[in-house]
Amino acid sequence: MLFQFNNNNLPMVYLKSERLRIFLQIPRENLNKQFGNTTSDGLVPDFLLLQMKKATITSQVENPLTRILVDVPLYHQAANSRLLGVPGSQIEDRQYQADLGGITLATGHWQDIVEKNKKPVKSLLRTMSENPALEWNTNRQSMEEANEVVMVPLIYDFRVKLMVAPAIVYKKFVVDVPSEILVAGISAEVNALT
Repeated sequence: MLFQFNNNNLPMVYLKSERLRIFLQIPRENLNKQFGNTTSDGLVPDFLLLQMKKATITSQVENPLTRILVDVPLYHQAANSRLLGVPGSQIEDRQYQADLGGITLATGHWQDIVEKNKKPVKSLLRTMSENPALEWNTNRQSMEEANEVVMVPLIYDFRVKLMVAPAIVYKKFVVDVPSEILVAGISAEVNALT
């Protein structure tokens, strides 16, 4: 195989996601090894939060990239035959686009997350003379008084658009011996916006 990243071995991809959160906890032992015993005071954050508001990956791009042609006659012959846009054809001009929006990377204390997600202790009514509305309002006030989780943003509302055009490789068989001809090279474009 001459080129591993080409039109013959990459799949069609369609992925759409909304609101993706990844929590990465760093154990305190690892922090103590890296920074010494300065992490025992609790000031050094021990987890990262990666959040994306929107992620889309597709193999049909809005504005296709221009190609670096190696075998110009073969490419133009495929274009005149309208094979470039046919999925699965031997000379297919497939390109990929990934749009990642609202990327936020923040850090904080894992114990704050644990405390915030604990279920409040329910007090059971002991007699019929107790007032359930009073208990409801009392619990609600104690929940509102709970501390919010403090996060320090490292990156906030970052957007990335990545477009990749893999190599176009034509597989030619001569007397049952396959050979590969490079038609067009790899092209890529990255746009980042904060």
